[in-house]
Amino acid sequence: ILGHYSNSDKSRYLELAFNNISSTVFSIQGTRDELLSKQKNINNHWIAIHEKFVMGYACILMFFIGAPLGAIIRKGGLGLPIVFAVLIFITFHFTNTFGKKIAQENQITPFLGVWLASIILTPFALLLTYRATNDIGLVNMDGIITPIQNFFKKLFNSNK
Repeated sequence: ILGHYSNSDKSRYLELAFNNISSTVFSIQGTRDELLSKQKNINNHWIAIHEKFVMGYACILMFFIGAPLGAIIRKGGLGLPIVFAVLIFITFHFTNTFGKKIAQENQITPFLGVWLASIILTPFALLLTYRATNDIGLVNMDGIITPIQNFFKKLFNSNK
């Protein structure tokens, strides 16, 4: 197509095409950035809506973790239950903060980002409540110690 034009016209048309393409790319990038900004704003609104429900659920969740933990860990005084409670709260807080950040950046949905910590800790709360209700305890040490004792008994009895 450019074969019918002089060299100066060819360079002028190519420069004009290059400028049009550059302008279009710049316009697309600006529109993309604007859409990302609007999506982040929408995500922040959804996060704010879901946070209101998550905080109420988190209070109930922490109760269903803390009460059974207090019932299960009777020994150790005040120290051991406090350590467990702080570790569980820190886990909840970091997971909640992480979920909100990645939801704000549109990596996951705002619903999942805000509810992530609660979704992770709910099975733990149910397990603790079940174990406390049935008076099972936190860890069944007999299930761990008995096989080890049997192994050593067999080991020492076979040497004789």
